[in-house]
Amino acid sequence: MLGGFAMDDIKKKVFDNIDEDNVVQMLADLISMPSYPDFTKAQDEWELPKLRYIDHKCKEAGLETVWCGEVPNGRWQSILAFLRGQERKAKIAYHGHVDTHPPMDWRLYDPLHVPRAPVPHPHAPTIKDGKIYGLGSADNHPSTAAFICAAKAIKKAGVRLKYDAMGIFDPGEMECGQGAQVAIDWMKANNVIPEFMVTGEMNAFDVGIAQNLVLGFEIEINSLAGFSISLQQQALLEGYGNSFERMVDVTNELQAMVAEEPRFKFVNPLKTSGPRPMPMDVHMWFGGGYAGSRFWSVGHAMAPYEPLAPNEEHRHVTHSRGGFDAHAVPEVAKMRFEFVIPPRELRPGEVYSFDPAPGLSRKELEELITRRLEKLWKEKPTGCTYHPLRTIRVVTGPYIISSGEPHVKQFTKSVKAATGREPKCTALAGTYSEGAAFSKNLGKFPFVSYSGMSETINPHRPDEHCEINALLDTTRVWASAILDFCEIA
Repeated sequence: MLGGFAMDDIKKKVFDNIDEDNVVQMLADLISMPSYPDFTKAQDEWELPKLRYIDHKCKEAGLETVWCGEVPNGRWQSILAFLRGQERKAKIAYHGHVDTHPPMDWRLYDPLHVPRAPVPHPHAPTIKDGKIYGLGSADNHPSTAAFICAAKAIKKAGVRLKYDAMGIFDPGEMECGQGAQVAIDWMKANNVIPEFMVTGEMNAFDVGIAQNLVLGFEIEINSLAGFSISLQQQALLEGYGNSFERMVDVTNELQAMVAEEPRFKFVNPLKTSGPRPMPMDVHMWFGGGYAGSRFWSVGHAMAPYEPLAPNEEHRHVTHSRGGFDAHAVPEVAKMRFEFVIPPRELRPGEVYSFDPAPGLSRKELEELITRRLEKLWKEKPTGCTYHPLRTIRVVTGPYIISSGEPHVKQFTKSVKAATGREPKCTALAGTYSEGAAFSKNLGKFPFVSYSGMSETINPHRPDEHCEINALLDTTRVWASAILDFCEIA
């Protein structure tokens, strides 16, 4: 008993003070504000308006806020928000990034092109059949709205806490978590280290105890085929090499490498990136010919949403990250590709690990890819040359924590108390979160991912949505977790 009331009674009182309309409205507001990299605008226009909105809503809910990372034009600023208890010690932290993936193709939101488009515009929040549609609705935005509204309900119910709960809101997830690093630096300098963290990535009501690592590489190929004559004529020239054709060869070789190498047969039941860690993204850049630079994507994860019509053999998708089709005979081709690397399984008695699966470290992959490229050039000579493989992207992870870790066990109890459902402990459904960066840099504290999304197949698509019931469940989960971790004063 706590002051004559059981915890269940206190939770019910807090749940009754959750303003459901306010939670939905906050998510709609977040959807309505663009917050993805747009290099046509000044940097402080990318995400700063959304950060200011979050700051306002946190203060309105009764939280204390701190801005960190002061830099010219506001780039890479982060917000820390505190629901204060009697003791200045953060028992649980919510982390959410405020940026979203850019629209993969603006035309897919236009009813003229897609008659059944669920939303008329990516930033026009639309409620339909108990779901709220719009860009970011299946990203961190629902959890952000849920955390703030849960804290507001606790304040409104008059509940006094013993310890602090904190929220961390940062930009730059799309730029490999640079905004998270700003928050990390402030937290280290001020010795504000939470005991446990939950990142707001969607996970279909599961508690995410594992996340993947993303390794990105670039290859540049050069040729002398950048003049406007037929491919048949070029093939007769000494030293002929078409960088486009060679890039297709490289793509096929990478796919063969994954299919043939034993290390990619690694089986981990917690991995959610398909039957094997195939390259996640493949992008190709072409240029140097008379038509100038061009962009083309092959096997890109953000493929067109609508299927091809029966009489349609191909589709020219403009604005797929700002690009157009390739010039037929370019002089230069650059390919970027990424591997999704799962964490290794925990050893008996181990609490958590930051190691990749066996044979899939960055160095091992670089050596493997280089050997395959050398093999390709030897077995299939060409006039093309290539620059050495370059690592261009290392995104936080991998990470795995035991489902029996005390904080994880308590959080699963908090989820069940709020929803009535026993959550499963699985891998993070998304590719990664910034949680590993916080844990690695702040002394290796435990973290998991959680967001009450009943579907995890629609992020970054025109039909991206969040079920309103799931949004409200997530709000109750956060209220439950704050009360459990921060305790009643």
